[in-house]
Amino acid sequence: TTSVTVSGPGAITQTAVITRGARAKAVTYCSAKLTVKRAGVYTLKCTPSKAMRARLRGGALKLRVTTTFAPKGGKTTSSV
Repeated sequence: TTSVTVSGPGAITQTAVITRGARAKAVTYCSAKLTVKRAGVYTLKCTPSKAMRARLRGGALKLRVTTTFAPKGGKTTSSV
């Protein structure tokens, strides 16, 4: 669960990806999307599958979370 502050209406997308190492293929852990009508603080919740939770418990994994905000009529911004 992540809180995201946005400056106006638009779309918020968040994706969490896991990898086992530099050469391993990344796997999408979970993703969440939300369309907002005004500026404010919004909560996104990624709900991973049971299989993904088991994979996380099974070894040393890296989790990379990317949050993107695409405002109506503006420039898209992203953070990792």
